[in-house]
Order: sequence, then structure tokens, then C-alpha cells
Amino acid sequence: MRTTFGDGNAYVPFIVRLEAGLRKVFGDGPEITVTGIGAVMGRTFGILNVTMAQSYAIALVVITPLMVLLIGNLGRGLLSMIPNLLPIWLTLGLMGLLGIPLDSSTLLLGCVVIGLAVDDTIHFMHKFQRYLAVSGDARAAVRETLQTTGAALFFTTLVITAGFSTMLFGYMNNAREFGLLATFAAATAFLADLLVAPALMALATRQRTGIAVPGEATVADGRA
Repeated sequence: MRTTFGDGNAYVPFIVRLEAGLRKVFGDGPEITVTGIGAVMGRTFGILNVTMAQSYAIALVVITPLMVLLIGNLGRGLLSMIPNLLPIWLTLGLMGLLGIPLDSSTLLLGCVVIGLAVDDTIHFMHKFQRYLAVSGDARAAVRETLQTTGAALFFTTLVITAGFSTMLFGYMNNAREFGLLATFAAATAFLADLLVAPALMALATRQRTGIAVPGEATVADGRA
């Protein structure tokens, strides 16, 4: 039986329905075994999907305490995971919007997206904590972080997206799809740390008054 190459999630239910249909035709007497490259790939995709979900859960359990330890604050550490998870959600949403199947190539996107997002977030949070400790002003710390680390994140993202975008010119569909999704994931990871992370840190951090911030007035001395 010839089958199309589709979403990995559809193979296992299809094999189950196929075996049930064959039993209705031949009865319970003969032993029925679905085999061939399609069946092997279908069972492989089923195992890959389960292990992918487990990997995401393990990564979340491991990375979250490390982010809290790095930042030194439980609330801000938990909020910092939002920019890490947002690119994954958006990339999976783009796959559904464009009808890109979940196969052996796109399954690799999870580790790529997590690596890119966490790397950007760590750089941002590390500098933000240093500037916040000096000024005590979250908005000033965000501004200083974006003026320094933000430039480095921009150029690294530019290099990464340029590298992945070369796959868009490939001949194989799975290579082009992987290049598109990886480029999108790298760009959204940067935008999440550029827009979402600063907003969350500014909202979650209490302002301390009486500490001079270069170029700004303080509450203590009342300068205009």
C-alpha cells in the first residue's frame, strides 16, 4: 500500500486503523503485521514525538532553576522563562499556519530554538542585573542593557539568521522548511529579549529612590 509522506503525528493512528481494518477483513485467525518503510517510519515518528515532549519538559525543569539562580530573584527568574518559551510557541504556530508537517527534520527545531532563546536571555539578564544593582532603576538598567548587550545580540542574530536563510535556496522541501523555521525562531528569540523581557523586568522590579542615575533626576534631591 502506497502512502504519502505527511505529518509524523498521523502515522501511528493510521497504522492502528489499518490493523483494525485488516482484522475485520481477515478475522482473528491469521496474524497481521504491518511492515515496510512507512510502518517503520511511523513508529519511529511516534517515539520521536514522545521523546521530544519529554525533552521539552526536562529542559524546562532544568533551565528554570538555573535562570532563577542567575538572576537571584524567584519572581524575575520565572518571568524570564516567558521570552525563552515564546519563540517555541510562535514557531510551532507558524508550522500549523503554513501546514508544515512534524517530521524528523522539524523535530530538531526544539533544541535549536531553546538554545538560541536561552542564550539571548542569559546575556540580557546578566547585564540587566549588573546595571540594576548600580542604579536601582529598572528602566535605566533596561536602557543601559539594550545599548550594550543589545547591539551584540543584534549582530549575533543577524549572523545566525543569515546562515539559516541559505537553506531556503535548497532543493529539498524539508531543508527549506527547516531553514525558514530556524530563521523565524532566531528572529523571534531576539525580538522577545528586545521587547518582552525588558517590559517584564520593568514591571516586576520595584524602583529604589534616592539613587542617582546618569542623565536623570532623583527623587531624593528634587533636581529637575
